Amino acid sequence: MKKILTVLCLVLISFITEAQEKISINQFSWLTGHWIGDGFGGESEEIWSEPKAGSMVGLFRHIDKGENNFYEIFSLYEDEGSITFRLKHFNPDMIAWEDKEDFVQFPFIAVEEGKATFKGLIYELTDADTMIVTLTLHNDDKTWDEVFTFRRSKDYPVRASVD
Repeated sequence: MKKILTVLCLVLISFITEAQEKISINQFSWLTGHWIGDGFGGESEEIWSEPKAGSMVGLFRHIDKGENNFYEIFSLYEDEGSITFRLKHFNPDMIAWEDKEDFVQFPFIAVEEGKATFKGLIYELTDADTMIVTLTLHNDDKTWDEVFTFRRSKDYPVRASVD
């Protein structure tokens, strides 16, 4: 009888542990909104949707010397108890950098209140309206961090009136 109780307790503990380790997209809701900042020597803009149906989507725009430099479209979604972050880059004429089936993926590491860590990418709130994004870049044998400082836009979303 003691062996059966021990086995049942171990099974119950494994189910509880598994349930606690599942990550919800709602834990990333603090990203929602319109963010404006710097990075890559120009102006950066990032827009995140609210979490819905297990995912968030967004876009990034980089402006350099008054001209659009490139865009990114990205998704953050629940995937087998974890989170997956994928993105694609585009030129201003919407020609993709990655092939049709390809994308850039940042493996999920951890999330806590106001901080999301992926391999090579960290989002962190420093206050309610300031976010620091650290992107680790690699080129040949060089590795460096590009740091973006974003401020939450108070003007978003702007709703156009139809007369």
